[in-house]
Amino acid sequence: HLIICPKSLLWQWYGECERWRPDMKVIVVDGNKKDREKLYEEARQSENYFLVLGYETARVDENILSSL
Repeated sequence: HLIICPKSLLWQWYGECERWRPDMKVIVVDGNKKDREKLYEEARQSENYFLVLGYETARVDENILSSL
């Protein structure tokens, strides 16, 4: 599942996902390119996850997101 929101709400969404679906992994994508690549790799290795990222990150990482 992909959640794209304002950067100021990343951790709010993290908390809501943890609250309502504790059985699923929640990955907040933020930081520099190297950090984000590690997080995307973590998502690739998971079956059930929420990927939470900001609008700008989604725009910059559009190609990576399309391959998940």
